[in-house]
Amino acid sequence: MTTDMARAIADRRERFDEIRTSYQDRGVEFVQIHLPDLTGLLRTKYAPFKMSDAGESLNAILYNVSHSDGAPTGDVVFDAPICWLDNGYGSIQALADPDTAAIHGWRPNACSILLNTYMLDGSACELDLRWRLKLIEDQARNMGFEAKVAFEIEFGLFHYDEELIQQGRYAELRPHGKSFTNYDMLRAPGYEELMQEFMRRMASLNYPVASFVSEYGRGMYEFAMKPQPPVAAADGITRAKHCLKELCLERGLIATFMTRFQGPGGESSSGTHIHQCLVDATTGKNAFHDPECELSATACHYGAGLLATMADFHVIFRPTMNSYRRMDRSAWSPEEIYWGIENRTAPVRAITRPDAEACRMEHRCAGSDANPYLAVMATVGPGLRAVAERWEPWELVPGASEQAQRERPLHRSLPEALAKFAASEIACEILGPDLHRQYVLSRENELAAYEAWHAQHITSFEYQRYFEGA
Repeated sequence: MTTDMARAIADRRERFDEIRTSYQDRGVEFVQIHLPDLTGLLRTKYAPFKMSDAGESLNAILYNVSHSDGAPTGDVVFDAPICWLDNGYGSIQALADPDTAAIHGWRPNACSILLNTYMLDGSACELDLRWRLKLIEDQARNMGFEAKVAFEIEFGLFHYDEELIQQGRYAELRPHGKSFTNYDMLRAPGYEELMQEFMRRMASLNYPVASFVSEYGRGMYEFAMKPQPPVAAADGITRAKHCLKELCLERGLIATFMTRFQGPGGESSSGTHIHQCLVDATTGKNAFHDPECELSATACHYGAGLLATMADFHVIFRPTMNSYRRMDRSAWSPEEIYWGIENRTAPVRAITRPDAEACRMEHRCAGSDANPYLAVMATVGPGLRAVAERWEPWELVPGASEQAQRERPLHRSLPEALAKFAASEIACEILGPDLHRQYVLSRENELAAYEAWHAQHITSFEYQRYFEGA
């Protein structure tokens, strides 16, 4: 019986040969081998250049790692069926995806590539985020559509200070730039050159950047990627975050995708907006556009899928304790479930201008700390199901919805969102039971780590409120 891995090797062998010959001729000496983990980061091995069509062994524990490998509580990994004490922390198999190979334009003797993973018996690993998302991409094609996704992500930029960082004093880092003004080209010396170099690097990786702007807030910036199919879009934004962090370190800066790093109630926090549409695979036309009524029936069904399942997937969009500090509809970070045309207070903004090609949904719920692969699964997956099953469209709302505030509030804490996700049948169906369970375990570990830390610390609130007041 032919395994998933054996089929992938056969399908990719010719491309491996082409890349091996081409890259050696162009003087490539080194390769970065990337695996996206469950937190949304790239775990990377650096090696002399090779392009093996036999695959390689990989420690499965990379699917069990905590944020920042357990800082500050020491919970480096959490136990899960794929890798734990009882199975000896064993390995799985990995195979490079030649479609993701790219020579680094800024360092042309090096390249990088992303992996797919497989179990020891050669079956596809159910925790492989790229493989799981590819199933959803293929589902769209089987329905006669090409799904298109584009990310827009906000982040913080600070001057690098080794001593402060080593001591965990991140709040004392100095923000990059002299102001908190939106769309400001004069914010800091070298800002334009930084943007240009980032765009050049991403272009050399074959993930073009659409724009780069300063956002409202000290050290706040945003970039947007051009539309791609779901897997390529998630690959692109994940590599973009990695690439930006590397570039900033080279310039004496440090980038953060922590959602709320400024105090609540003041300057902006960091979100991820996920733009998406379906294109008719036969005609090439945008299936969300209807010249008679702006949004097609397909778009309205798709929107219903996003809205009806948003509470089920909320923990994917807001995955950390810090994520819930961003909720503020007045700052365009949604607190309830509704949608509207050009409505930035809503978690789903329908965009119909300037032309048919621009017609799309903008999912505005996620923070910049969300895992891009999971976030696309949690939006495109329900959208496609709603189109296939013709779910009832929701009423469009022009501004903030008082009814939604009363009837459809989003969870305001990680424990609440996690409980809903853990019990959700549709979340389990779209992610698959293994990935669904793994993510539940990862968030339970995240919650336990925070509670353990909190139990060991007396807060400034307690001192100020009770030292003399009790």
